[in-house]
Amino acid sequence: PNSAVGDNDANVRELEQVVDQLQTVNRTLTSTYFDFFIV
Repeated sequence: PNSAVGDNDANVRELEQVVDQLQTVNRTLTSTYFDFFIV
C-alpha cells in the first residue's frame, strides 16, 4: 500500500506539471492569436 500511495503522489505531481505546461502553452498561443488579429 505504501508504494502504491507513493506512486500515486508521483503521478499527481507529474499531472500537475503537465497541466502547468499546458496552461503556459495555452497562454502563449492565446496571446499570439490575439496579437495576430489585433495587428
